[in-house]
Amino acid sequence: MFRNKTDAPKVGDRYISVGRDSINWEVELVFSDPNKIPHARLRRIDNASIQRTFSLAALTDPDMFRRMNPVEG
Repeated sequence: MFRNKTDAPKVGDRYISVGRDSINWEVELVFSDPNKIPHARLRRIDNASIQRTFSLAALTDPDMFRRMNPVEG
């Protein structure tokens, strides 16, 4: 699915949602669901009480998310 292991999202990586509301997210947990589909639980950087779970396919879709450079966060 990913070109190499470094491409795969991991805990601590930061993403920004693409679209009308650009929200900064941090990967809190990476796991596989019972069907072996990899997912990531994200938490908002500005409000840690807000969490969302996305498949890694969605997280790596450039139409949905963009990985932030460490200096952007």
